[in-house]
Amino acid sequence: MVTGTALMTTTMYAFKEVNDKLLEKGIKVPFACGGGAVNQDFVSQYELGVYGEEAADAPKIADAIVSGIKDIAALREEFHKH
Repeated sequence: MVTGTALMTTTMYAFKEVNDKLLEKGIKVPFACGGGAVNQDFVSQYELGVYGEEAADAPKIADAIVSGIKDIAALREEFHKH
């Protein structure tokens, strides 16, 4: 799992760079994203993106992965609110 947080709108667009670089290198791992500048809809536009509404969601997402939920769609089902 890779994580990213954006507290300002000027930094949130780095998520695209991280997502694209991971895919370019053939690394398909969940990219847990959050922060005050982003929302679920923004994060969901990235193939690897899994949104965490609050910082405490990051270890919950990691725990889900360790427990066997490795599919990004399944993680989104578990953690996305709508």
